[in-house]
Amino acid sequence: MILGSKYRIRMPLASAPRLIVFVCMAALLLAACQTKTTRPPPPPTEDPEQSLLAGDFRRAAELFADRARQDRAGAKRLWLRAAEAWREEGDLEAMRSALEALSAARGDPLTDPEQRRLELLLAEIALADGEAARALMLLAAPASQFPRTLRPRLHELRARAFELERNWPQAARERARLLPLTREEDGAIVREQIRAALERMPLDERRALLAELPPGDPLRLVVGEAPRVEPSSKTIVLLVHDAGPLSSASQLVADGFLASHFQAGRQGKVRLVSVGATASEALATVRRLSPADTALVVGPLAREAVRALWAEPFLPVPVLALNDAGLPPSGHLSFALPPEQDGSFLGVELLARGVDDVALLFAQEEAADRAAMAFAETFRHGGGRVRAEASLDPHATDHREPIRVALDAALAKRRAETLQRALGFKIHVSERHRADLDALVLIARPHLARLVATQVRLFTEGELPLAGTAMLHDGRRSLDDRDLDGLFFCDAPWMLDLGGPPPSRAELPSLLENGPEQRLFLFGMDAERIARAWLKSGAPPTGLEGGSGLLSAGADGRVHRRLECAVFDKSLPSLLRSPATWP
Repeated sequence: MILGSKYRIRMPLASAPRLIVFVCMAALLLAACQTKTTRPPPPPTEDPEQSLLAGDFRRAAELFADRARQDRAGAKRLWLRAAEAWREEGDLEAMRSALEALSAARGDPLTDPEQRRLELLLAEIALADGEAARALMLLAAPASQFPRTLRPRLHELRARAFELERNWPQAARERARLLPLTREEDGAIVREQIRAALERMPLDERRALLAELPPGDPLRLVVGEAPRVEPSSKTIVLLVHDAGPLSSASQLVADGFLASHFQAGRQGKVRLVSVGATASEALATVRRLSPADTALVVGPLAREAVRALWAEPFLPVPVLALNDAGLPPSGHLSFALPPEQDGSFLGVELLARGVDDVALLFAQEEAADRAAMAFAETFRHGGGRVRAEASLDPHATDHREPIRVALDAALAKRRAETLQRALGFKIHVSERHRADLDALVLIARPHLARLVATQVRLFTEGELPLAGTAMLHDGRRSLDDRDLDGLFFCDAPWMLDLGGPPPSRAELPSLLENGPEQRLFLFGMDAERIARAWLKSGAPPTGLEGGSGLLSAGADGRVHRRLECAVFDKSLPSLLRSPATWP
């Protein structure tokens, strides 16, 4: 037995050094291999500022905090950045903890701009704790000492503190200082906040405040009372642009307004006032009006002029503006026929009729693009799917390529190519539209819509239902509209010859020769109906039967329309009241 043997194996002396050398070399090689495999590259360092820019506020705050614990000299600055990141995340308690760590940290002191940023954060904590006086003490430094980008927050926090103290004049003044620093689309919200603060003051105090304001005080622009419409036989002032690119359109709107007024035998006067082409002229005209002899202003038509009026919300008389330039101030209305309303309404109607999947084709022009965007947003919000979309060149005649894109006609070809590579032999396939579409939505003017509808039907062999907005209907009876037969669309009742308030389209034969003029004339007629209904009841109208649809003023100060839907049949629109009849 070898283990118990008394014999030992002896190695020749000459071979011993060679073995030792071999063992040493093997050990060195193994050590080298272990060095390469056990030292992974150091992980890349994350930049908290990049996380902040990417919107990952929580991760940014955690990284700033980690660095603050490691960097003793810059700890205060890093804890400040962590607190700001937590503020963006909306975690007030984490922000409070970061500020406590900042107060305990040693190292380099904060600079003056950093100190102002710290004061804003501490003021937010104070307001959350209901300590308005402490917040105002923290925000006592002049606004000029704060970086310009932080001044909106400064005035907002001061306003909140004054509101907590029920100091409504100072709260309104701080928000008035905030107004010039606010984005245009948010200006209406700030003005409403100013009104809400002032409405909490007794009327005599509010009037005294207005009398005491110095000429340059920013609050002077927004303090006052919203005008009220009262039943009256006083004059309606109709603003008409007599110069500039909108002069012809403005005259057609005025013609429709006066036609409705005289056709219905209205009581009271209508005074036409020219306002030129600039926004300043319209604003100056309205400023000169007196509620003693003017019940209501209708107009202007230009969007910039309406925007100028809304920037000065406390106008002397109520205004029914004829364009959409943002939310109207309290006490005023806006009425418009924007393409967005047509697109949104079509989206709702298609969903109601069980259409879930569509392709979208729209003309390369502003109105069609706006309608298409509104349609897609409404349709998707309601659970529908826009599978594909493409734009149309209004000047082209061959639209096969955008039709292929919208209908994803190459899908079958791509699948056949994949199958062909797998099987190893050629497969013949013809292009067809994708099978998961319920309809194709077409948004374009009549000439382009007829051309594209014909090409779509050739491409799909007439199997795919078509739908569109009022843009493809100009109101003129034409045999060319046979190309649109079967197409579903929604439009104003007056344009569909469905009756409604007078005068009817049949009473205006010369107007029927021009499609765009019909809509402007109709717009003026409905503006007169809204104005008279408003004057009669003293409140914005709801459920008013108009030629452009069922009209109702919403809580946002805009007049909304409910359209009627039809389908082209033998070149003429045919009313569809039941959702089950299409597609």
